[in-house]
Amino acid sequence: MPGHLGNKSWMRRLSEAVPGLTPSALQEWASVVLGFLCLGVATWSIEQAKWIEPQPSLTLVLSLAVLASLLLTKSRISNWATHLLMIVLGLAVMVWQSAGLFASTQVRSALHSWWYTVSGFQINEGTVYFAMFLIFVTWVIGFVSTWFILCRRNVWVAVALGTVTILVNIGNLPRDYYYFFPIYLVVAVLLIGQGNLAKQDDAFRKQGFSYAYQGISYLLAAVLCISVLTVSVAWVIPAAAVDQAGIVTSGGMLREMSAREHWFNIFADVRSKWSLIESSDQETLLFRDPVDSSRTVRFVITSDRSGYWRTRRYDTYHSWGWTSSVTFDHALNPGMTAQRTEPPSETELLTYTVESKLKTDIVLTGGELVSADIPVLLQTLSASESVASSPTSSTDQSTATKAGRIGGEAADVVAVVSPQLLAPYERYTVVARLTAATPDELSRAGEDYPPWVTHHYLQLPDSLPERVRQEGQKVALGIETPYDTVVAVKRFLDEYKYDRTTETSHGGADAVDSFLFNEREGNCVDFASSMVVMLRSVGVPARLCTGYLRGELDRDTGNLIILGLHYHAWAEVYFPGYGWMEFEPTPSSPSGEAIATAGNSFRDIEELPHVTPTGRYSTYGNIPPPSMTPGDQAGPKVYTYFVIIGIPLLLILAARLAFERWAGRFKGARNASEAYAKMCLLASSLGSGPVAQETPLEYAARLALIVPEQAEAIGNIAQAYTETQFSRKKELGEVEKTRLQKSWVQLRSVLLQRLVRFRWWSK
Repeated sequence: MPGHLGNKSWMRRLSEAVPGLTPSALQEWASVVLGFLCLGVATWSIEQAKWIEPQPSLTLVLSLAVLASLLLTKSRISNWATHLLMIVLGLAVMVWQSAGLFASTQVRSALHSWWYTVSGFQINEGTVYFAMFLIFVTWVIGFVSTWFILCRRNVWVAVALGTVTILVNIGNLPRDYYYFFPIYLVVAVLLIGQGNLAKQDDAFRKQGFSYAYQGISYLLAAVLCISVLTVSVAWVIPAAAVDQAGIVTSGGMLREMSAREHWFNIFADVRSKWSLIESSDQETLLFRDPVDSSRTVRFVITSDRSGYWRTRRYDTYHSWGWTSSVTFDHALNPGMTAQRTEPPSETELLTYTVESKLKTDIVLTGGELVSADIPVLLQTLSASESVASSPTSSTDQSTATKAGRIGGEAADVVAVVSPQLLAPYERYTVVARLTAATPDELSRAGEDYPPWVTHHYLQLPDSLPERVRQEGQKVALGIETPYDTVVAVKRFLDEYKYDRTTETSHGGADAVDSFLFNEREGNCVDFASSMVVMLRSVGVPARLCTGYLRGELDRDTGNLIILGLHYHAWAEVYFPGYGWMEFEPTPSSPSGEAIATAGNSFRDIEELPHVTPTGRYSTYGNIPPPSMTPGDQAGPKVYTYFVIIGIPLLLILAARLAFERWAGRFKGARNASEAYAKMCLLASSLGSGPVAQETPLEYAARLALIVPEQAEAIGNIAQAYTETQFSRKKELGEVEKTRLQKSWVQLRSVLLQRLVRFRWWSK
């Protein structure tokens, strides 16, 4: 009687039920199905990302590729002809699916429209070429993977191609798409397991063995445990920056914009799933630019205080907007300190951590930057006109001082940027200096302005209407100090209406003139521009700043949530001995008053608006409640899934290991007495142990009725035990020993399986 490792497997039973369906064919079909599911998850993730609209049905393309590969592989066509035919079919499917993205009209059919677009556009124009790329790659992946499964019994090609596909896809998506990875991982591991089972099936069948379903169940449990643990670890470990892999994402000769303009770039018009804000795009501020009113999270800041988070300063006013003078970049390495030549009389340090929720090279700064834990560039005014800030390195300070100092003052930092684009979820820590001053101190600061301040920050264009200057002089009439002038301008602008939804359209007129005398309502840029221009018209140095409001406090985490709709513009005014002080010119702003009355804009975060327990946000004026960006929505943390899924599976696996250790006691039998004793012990666990009045042969006969498929093995063990115990023959021959060992191995496996079922059903 052939040996068994358990009852017949489901594949064996199915093959016996369906004529002509062999276990080998079933194993092959199972591998193909799992391979399709594995690639299907990766393809599904691309479809759900909706990179382009409309998009082709990649799942249909994959299904056709797998089916075509299956039919051609099973045919009598040679391999080279199969590959050639698959390429031709792939091109046909690519044309069919991409043409289906076009609608038929009375003038052109869908195919005609497709050909007109493909032949008339460059590759980097439109998304049709990207759609064709996705279709053909999906076809090739489906064909190659299925061919290797069927012809080489190799599932690793499918797993490798699927892994590359899904990692490239979700690597460019927010975190709420990451759930594809654990699903893919489970299916991929099942495919690998099935592939190994298929390879070993022939060897097992030759020996008369089959797989026990309990073993497969435990394999699945172990796979799920490994999947949960792997995903949990991958989730919490931060991704390496792209530039660490040797790929420069910005700067140098291959700028991103240049790459977009290459004629062969099929990704040029594919929309990004991440917001991209670059400092270079903010060098010019146009009045007609819409104010960011998006309700998505831009940054998350960890700090015990909050103020205005600056992105850029502007010194040159035009009738149509603002620009910054020519700037000079100064590298500041992590841990190094930016130099100052005239520290204010009273300052304090603020340390905060920023987590970016978008792709950007902007480094948020509050106050004046002192140091950062990432490399940054300080964009200062041109070295020919101003002073260059420099790190406090002993080897570089003297050179920087000679090159960048005029009039004994330190240069103004226009913007702080990262040399490389910061990836989403990347964090950095900044130390900044905050200047404290009271209204009385600022009133006594005087008007002894350095030359570089008056050179840049009293500039007004010749085209500025005279009535704007006259209005500024009228407001400042009779006021003695620059600080009192700032407060007077602030009170004057309070009479104007603030509306962030106002679409500024001044035509060819000066924007400030149009705001002050015609429209009399506007957004924060209009108010800040008006304050700066009016102050400059009466000799008070001022400049415009852009960035974000203080943010809103999340009580659960203690973090500050910075939304797109928190984008803001305000004014800074220079006071000798104190430097630049922030002022809020916009009515209905969070402060509603001149910020200098508190010394600076920063205050304790407990005073800020915050997220309520119900998840609703308090608002600034008429700002609507925000919605979180993908990946920031409230929901279970990753450890929740580990607890719900991982812990039970770990317990199952631990129980299985404990059972295996206990069952290991019954592995071998050195002689007939040991085999008989172990048989009685296992049978007793099933409630079928021997009784006192039974002889070994009588007990064996009764046990054979309970386990009829192992009657021969039971009889062999009982017979060998009786002979060695109750006859003169105390030792078994080599043939009898072999028969005893084989009988015990067969019987032990069946009794252990029955014991597992007995314990399960008896609960």
